[in-house]
Amino acid sequence: MKALYKHILVPLDGSKLAEAALKEALPLAKSAGARVTFLEAVWPIIDVMNTGTQVVTIERIRKKEARQYLESATRRPEWKELKAEAVVKVG
Repeated sequence: MKALYKHILVPLDGSKLAEAALKEALPLAKSAGARVTFLEAVWPIIDVMNTGTQVVTIERIRKKEARQYLESATRRPEWKELKAEAVVKVG
């Protein structure tokens, strides 16, 4: 029988509600042998008059924190046997 799922996208934001999706995605990924992408979208800084280096620095910090959070999810023991990657996008 052909697997129904080849790639599962799990959007996360650090909240308990979002992390509840991990419990649903895990058995799906295991049973299908699907790869998994954990995604976090970082809000762009658009309401700032000054477009200097502070804005760039803040955005870089947000992206770094998001990547660390997602990578910690990929390293959880229950995900170890699966292909899981962390992706951070601005927007």
